Amino acid sequence: MKKIKSIKNYNTKKIISFDNDEEIVVNYSDEIVEEINQDIIDLDKKKSYNLSLRYLSYQDRTISEMRKYLKLKNFDENTIEATVNKLIEENLLNDYEYSKKFISYKSINNNWGEYKIYNELKNKGVDENIIKYSIKEYFECDFEKLCNLISKKYFDEYEKDKIKAINKALSYLQRRGHSYSFSKKIVDSAFSKKEI
Repeated sequence: MKKIKSIKNYNTKKIISFDNDEEIVVNYSDEIVEEINQDIIDLDKKKSYNLSLRYLSYQDRTISEMRKYLKLKNFDENTIEATVNKLIEENLLNDYEYSKKFISYKSINNNWGEYKIYNELKNKGVDENIIKYSIKEYFECDFEKLCNLISKKYFDEYEKDKIKAINKALSYLQRRGHSYSFSKKIVDSAFSKKEI
């Protein structure tokens, strides 16, 4: 992607230098040269926008992820910001909506706890206030489902060594982002059913 590095006056001509060290000589007015420069900038923005749409076609992204992606594609800051702003205006990038979907999916399907969800969204560049609000509004935890999961996963081990099974179950839940106290309630409930 060629970019104009400099425009120098030479008598009645203009010498346009590009960032790949290529030069052209133009016999036109300043307006024409500026128009050429603007066309190159517009082409960059179109390419950036089209790449962004392709990137979004695979899955939703955060604003931060999009900026990083475009930076990796070697677009300049102005092009990146213009593209990101256009995607935001068109509601194709929306960290709030992204967080909402992410939280619902991960808490229900992956049994993730609030801590893991918070950290994952933070790593994706989502604003802390959006994360906290979204967790408060959209986080769902199915206590019975988690109890059944723990019961099934560690039943055989519980029969052999209760302490080891309880510790493994607690570790499992905490790795999934659940607090110790919540994990303890789940484990106690899951294994108390086995005692009966």
